Amino acid sequence: MKTRYKLSIGIIIFIFVFVLADKLIDRTPIVQSILDDVNQNAPYTLTIKHLEHSFLQPGLVIVDGFNYQDEFAQSARIEHVKLNVNIPALIKQKVLVEVLGINDVTLDFSEQGINDLISALAKEQPEPNEEENKALPISVVELDELVVLPVKLDFEAQTGNIKAEAVQVKLSNFSLLHDGVFDLNQVKGLVEIKSDNVELMVQDLKNTRDNAKIELAFAKTDIRIDINQTKPSQVTLQSFNLQQLDALVDLGKIEEASQNVVEEVSEEVKVKSKEVAADLIELPIDLFIQQAKVQQANLELKHGLQTVHAKQLSVDLTDWAVTDNKQFILAKLKGQLALKLAQVSQREATQAESDHIDITPGFHSLAKLNDLELQLDLNQTQSGQLTVQKMNLAEVELELNADSAKAELGATQTDESTQNEDQVSQSSSEQALNETAAQSADSPESEAKPDPKPGSSKGTQAEGNQQLSIEVPFDVKVEYIGVNKFNATLVRDEQKVQIKNLSVALKQTQLTQNKRFMLDKINSQIELSIEQLNALDYQAKQFIAKASVAEGKVDLVQLDSELLGGELSVTADATYIAPYVVNLNSFTAKNISAQVKLAQPKSSSASESENPAQAESNEPEAVDNSSKQTDEIEAIESLIVNAISINNVNLELLDPEQNKVWFAAKQFSFELDHLPLVQAHKMLALETLKSGSNMKLKLDELTYLSSIVDSIALNVTTLDQGIEVNQSGFQLDGGHLIANSKLTTNNEKLNSVANIDWKNLNLDRIQAFVKDSPIKPQGRISGNLQTQLNFLPTSKDIKDIDGEIKLETSEFDLKGIALDKIIDGFRSSQETSLLDVGAFMVSGPLGMVAMNFAQLGSGAAQLSGSTKMKKIKVDSHLKDSVLTLNRANIQTKGNHLGLYGKVDLAKNRFKKLRFGILNDEGCANIKQTLDGPFAEVKDVLFSTTTGAVTSPLSSVFNQAANLANGGKCKSFFPE
Repeated sequence: MKTRYKLSIGIIIFIFVFVLADKLIDRTPIVQSILDDVNQNAPYTLTIKHLEHSFLQPGLVIVDGFNYQDEFAQSARIEHVKLNVNIPALIKQKVLVEVLGINDVTLDFSEQGINDLISALAKEQPEPNEEENKALPISVVELDELVVLPVKLDFEAQTGNIKAEAVQVKLSNFSLLHDGVFDLNQVKGLVEIKSDNVELMVQDLKNTRDNAKIELAFAKTDIRIDINQTKPSQVTLQSFNLQQLDALVDLGKIEEASQNVVEEVSEEVKVKSKEVAADLIELPIDLFIQQAKVQQANLELKHGLQTVHAKQLSVDLTDWAVTDNKQFILAKLKGQLALKLAQVSQREATQAESDHIDITPGFHSLAKLNDLELQLDLNQTQSGQLTVQKMNLAEVELELNADSAKAELGATQTDESTQNEDQVSQSSSEQALNETAAQSADSPESEAKPDPKPGSSKGTQAEGNQQLSIEVPFDVKVEYIGVNKFNATLVRDEQKVQIKNLSVALKQTQLTQNKRFMLDKINSQIELSIEQLNALDYQAKQFIAKASVAEGKVDLVQLDSELLGGELSVTADATYIAPYVVNLNSFTAKNISAQVKLAQPKSSSASESENPAQAESNEPEAVDNSSKQTDEIEAIESLIVNAISINNVNLELLDPEQNKVWFAAKQFSFELDHLPLVQAHKMLALETLKSGSNMKLKLDELTYLSSIVDSIALNVTTLDQGIEVNQSGFQLDGGHLIANSKLTTNNEKLNSVANIDWKNLNLDRIQAFVKDSPIKPQGRISGNLQTQLNFLPTSKDIKDIDGEIKLETSEFDLKGIALDKIIDGFRSSQETSLLDVGAFMVSGPLGMVAMNFAQLGSGAAQLSGSTKMKKIKVDSHLKDSVLTLNRANIQTKGNHLGLYGKVDLAKNRFKKLRFGILNDEGCANIKQTLDGPFAEVKDVLFSTTTGAVTSPLSSVFNQAANLANGGKCKSFFPE
């Protein structure tokens, strides 16, 4: 008993001494010495403040105050480390880390420091031997829990820095090694990361001239990642929750791309994005996003004078399968996205902000977008389809002013023009030399590839249609896209356009079919409304439009608006792929009144007198438009107007300088039913017309300058290969004009029959229409014009026309010529040629002969004074360019003129054209016969004196001839 007692006492004392020694012996110096020996040649030092270990708990190690410091101004500090390893498991070749806790971590590193450290370590790294490369005899490595908190990081690079505070990392239930093999598909565990604040900045810190930068601040981030636990061979992002993100992107001098860090980073992102978006990317493990959410993000983008703010953006990703069988395939991406954005606003920089900006934009603008909501899913509603379930924008405010910016830009260009002259001259010379060299180098290639023939629209159209089909990775369907309220003000060239409360919606829109985008396969429903639209001085209200798009066709089922105080309504349908088929189903306008500011046109005589040289240069040139017309017709298969109804439309044209209305149309009405303007790629022509279409035009009053015409009416009915005009005309100051005519074709010539009656028309009311004529009709007139003409469609003047013309008028006045004075002068002196009178009778009132006073007149005509016309009666016909006057009577107040004979208009010659001054009995006291070319007749007339006659002119001045006829005169006109 005594021995046992002593043995027990000894064991207790040994244990006590062992425990006391275990507690009292400080292992810190030993470990620090080992660290110093190991790293004595290293470019860094490792120190510990205190290490705690006990043989009674051999798997538990606690280190306080671990520090790392290198020669490159980098440091790391860990205040507390706790490691607990299951020692008995090591016997079974298992590493079971029950607890690994790391507290209060501070990291201060830089890109340059890390690079220098790597270089220094590479120089001192010994050659590896075979023993060091042998695998450890461990079959299993498991980590029950790893906690790192809080971590403070400060990392600086050449293009920015990263700062993080209060970062927490937790790894739990990790299995890293299985059967001695590391296989990513066998790794299991849960990773949790939390941080209070992370700041990232991208900026060229060494280049002070580059003010471009990106700043990101992440607040309250919570990440939970599951590795191979939810599903084998899959990394699952169970949750990503970011409470707030603040981002600033300043593009700086973006045009200097080689010196702009943001541009460089953007290019790198583009390259990486292209690699990621490749058709097939092999990955070692599948990726799945269960939920990723950004609760609030505020973004700021600066470019030049413009700053864009995006406030309270939230993004929610749900159930995204990033890979399929460890392959990233864009077409097999699957998931849902929900996005909300409270506001996007754009403003211009303040004066202080713009001092360092060299960019001058082409406009000044302000913009604001409120409450954007987006919901979409990929491959969930339907496999192989991107479905935009909802995209709605509550409100948009936009202001765009191009005038003020234009003035600033002009001033800047003026200041810089002198500096740039030498540079432009030099660059132009260099460019000319380069172009010459390039042309000589490229000439064989250019000869091998000739330009396409002009006018080959079919080839161009076919090529365009082939390009309309674009392959995409998935189909795209839009269930709803809408803007609830859009308000805009646009100012350019001192003109303002305002849009108030515009709303637009696209519903059930299918953009692709079979993963191909084809314009002619788009299906959609479109609704548009505008409460008010102000453009220039005009206003439209309550604009409503509804349309559907399907199979390459737009069907405008409704377009209604209150326009210019009236109403407008349109329905139509058209294909939007060439060749176009367009149907204007209905066009209705009523009670519309508009005043348009338009300068009053100057008279031709005034414009010529102001600048004769310019008048000559403005003459139209012959232009071959055949190819252009062919292209236009080729592009349109058919254009049909089914119904047009216009009632009570009023229009005024106001000269802004004189502030005076010079043209007005009151109560204009127009009706038209079913008229095909284009059919089978051919424009409307007389020979293609079919009977049954009707057109009616009415105008209560037309004012042009001082002329006023009332009750204008035009009634047209189509015939087979023709048109008929019935009871059409106008009223003028108590008088009226009525016309009835018919125009038909036999596919070769056009046939026209017309009967025009006018009664008591006041010619003084239409002076504005003849203000440029030297001879103006005046007074009231009645009369009738009957024509029956045949001519080719290509006829350009009266020489190409065959047919009959009969004209009869009542008395009226002529201002600008004194016929009676001319005739009396001839009667008394016989020195004035009757040719002046004849030229007037043929060229003037009849308007049928293509000759003018400069060619035929002797200059004796008195283009002043006035003439009282009593009556005009003409019976004539045209055949083969020969005008035959069967009988023409022109009676003035004091004289009676007779005229008959022929004029060859093609050969410019008279064929026994006879003039006569008649008495009351119809006999010619004085008569004259013209026979021969215009030029020869003119020469003879000008050399004729006192009745002298030479060929080809024969003149008879014989008043005594009547006496030889028994006192009875002979009628001037043949029986």
